Amino acid sequence: MTARHAAGTIGNNRLMDTLTGIAGRGEFFSATDSMLCEHEQQDATLAVILLNIKGFRSINSVYGYSVADQILRQVAECIQSVKRQQDIAGRVGVDEFALALLNLKSPHLAELAANKLIASLDEILLDDGRRVDIKVHAGVAVFPEHGGTIDVLLQQADRAMYTARETYQSYQIADNSQQTGIVTSGLVRELEHAITKSELELYYQPKVDLQQHRMIGAEALIRWNNPGRGFIGPDEFIPLAEDNGLIFPLTLWSLNTALRQGVEIRRLWPDFRMAVNLSASTLAEYELVELVMRALRTWDTSPDKLMIEVTESAVMKNPDSSIETLHGLRELGVRLSIDDFGTGYSSFGYLKQLPVHELKIDQSFVKGMATDVNDGRIVQSMINLGENFELSVIAEGIEDVQTLYQLKSMGCHHGQGYYISKPMDREKFLNWIADSEWTRPGLPEPAK
Repeated sequence: MTARHAAGTIGNNRLMDTLTGIAGRGEFFSATDSMLCEHEQQDATLAVILLNIKGFRSINSVYGYSVADQILRQVAECIQSVKRQQDIAGRVGVDEFALALLNLKSPHLAELAANKLIASLDEILLDDGRRVDIKVHAGVAVFPEHGGTIDVLLQQADRAMYTARETYQSYQIADNSQQTGIVTSGLVRELEHAITKSELELYYQPKVDLQQHRMIGAEALIRWNNPGRGFIGPDEFIPLAEDNGLIFPLTLWSLNTALRQGVEIRRLWPDFRMAVNLSASTLAEYELVELVMRALRTWDTSPDKLMIEVTESAVMKNPDSSIETLHGLRELGVRLSIDDFGTGYSSFGYLKQLPVHELKIDQSFVKGMATDVNDGRIVQSMINLGENFELSVIAEGIEDVQTLYQLKSMGCHHGQGYYISKPMDREKFLNWIADSEWTRPGLPEPAK
């Protein structure tokens, strides 16, 4: 959760935050606004540092609220130890703190303060003696260079902080060019609200066994019908979630919703396997395996009924940690699929290291098979590669019956695409299961 989205999270507290003992959001804004008015008449610099605890919601899930509260208190104590008497410290979001540095001789002193804060927060000592590693990032904005109000300064510091996260830096100084991105803040707030209030929806695209002509499962795809803006495509809101620290809660929502609805689907089709997508940043989260295990237990789902899909480019972004996470998921019994195979890097070199069960051939090769002999050869080579590594192979992008039968004759195991079915909401998908030729054994296959 970011500072600009946190209104109401801690309440309309204009005094002290009761948990941490520092200023609440309202008091921080009020006090800092007063200081900004004074500084308009002075030459000294004022700077704002915004500090975010990465993956704080996951800390709640893995360690519990008591540990999370201890972490928040210790972060506040650290900020108090760094601030001078004239500075203002506040908790401005569930997992975010701000420090307003007043009467600075140079903006570079704000960088030193940010460095000092981050260096002191790499490890938290709990009351029971346990040590918990946390990761924090900071954004720094300076008055008046980056803004003339506390709202704008925090927005700029917020975007700088996310830039630091994306570039694996401890902190980042705001850039005036970031101001252009503030126009998206309204949509970001709406997306966060949609995740929190479960206003998103999952659509399901069936996966089928091409050789036995039967459904085996479906891929869960997130859809967002915004009440004020209408349908917003995943190509727009997924990058928005990535850029604003919302991709992990979005993924957890998708995982839990898919597993919950999968219980109902398996009443109609007991062998149904649910597929959920993971992004590169989600794959890098250290607590992912634990959270997947908890979700499976919560929805009483056998691990082999869950397929997790990751793109090879996501794995290659941080291969060592990604492969370690994939091994952890496989040890749970979860099935793993490499999505968009053939479009990333070092496909063959890394394939032998990946603990996956399935290769998913990218639709860019499948759609051109009927007219481009080279695409057909590429698809056949991928099918052969999968067989050599004892992996299932699924082709996406099947849009006509000729492609379906060509894949079947090549020995491709599974497939999905518009010819079989477009993605459907839950109700339509349940009706599809009841009526489809892919779920009614004994019906003749479609004519070639």
